[in-house]
Amino acid sequence: MNPRLTDSERQSFDRDGFLFLPEVLPTAVRERMSQALRRIVADVPGSAVNLHDIFALDPVFLDLLDRPEVLLRVRDLLGWNLWVNTAQLAINRPSSQSGGPQRAHRGWHRDSSQVVDDLKEATPRLAVKVAFYLSDLNQEQAGQTHFIRGSHVTLEPPPGGDEMPERAVPVKGPAGSIVLFDTRTLHSAATPNTTPVPREAIFVQYAYRWLVPATAVRGEIPEEGLTPLRRQLLGLSSESKSVSHFQGLSGRYYPRPHETPLRYLVHDVDPRRERFGRRVRRALGVLLGRS
Repeated sequence: MNPRLTDSERQSFDRDGFLFLPEVLPTAVRERMSQALRRIVADVPGSAVNLHDIFALDPVFLDLLDRPEVLLRVRDLLGWNLWVNTAQLAINRPSSQSGGPQRAHRGWHRDSSQVVDDLKEATPRLAVKVAFYLSDLNQEQAGQTHFIRGSHVTLEPPPGGDEMPERAVPVKGPAGSIVLFDTRTLHSAATPNTTPVPREAIFVQYAYRWLVPATAVRGEIPEEGLTPLRRQLLGLSSESKSVSHFQGLSGRYYPRPHETPLRYLVHDVDPRRERFGRRVRRALGVLLGRS
């Protein structure tokens, strides 16, 4: 798969507010993520489970941070001054396993709700979320997320109750598929799952580095083995060891080259910085064709 955003993919994302890419995650990666997810939620009750701060729950999820076929597409949409300001795992269990009835409403919402409320029609694209679907979603009523086409532009109010607008599109595809979506796009949080298996998903939100964390960051992430690129995406600077501290924030407004290696992963930078960029690429060891 080409790791860069194609012209047709950009047109689709700009028009619809989301982009579906089938079977992005290799089977081994998907199964590793699914095993960790199931272990974490094994004793968590409820039909729908949402847990944040996932990199502290299990470092295996760090492998989703910098997958080239995902990260470079996000970079093409937002630029290089990015970090991950929230990440969560989300389980939509079958009604037969949930211990209770499925919710009657679909939970339509935007992940940038207050931003849209504050800025209204002037709201720009500030973040892109990536949904990694670990389970097969080809069956009907499998707990699929639904996205409302064009709602990132219209900024219309969320539908109420159990409404299903004509422009709502369910995610359907094999396990390992992903969806990139603009956080202004309306989507569902609670769709009935009448299949025998849980819908398993991981959501990673890429945003500009000057945006605050969207959820609390409580756990400690082991620094051993963190590349410069992963440090950028985790919000760690050379002065701060945790995003919960307020040191080094000026670097988010005046980015320093050594703290934003994502800018050097492609060749659209100032030629005067290319020598430094080559050194950074060698240090990162980013292999765009890796599995």
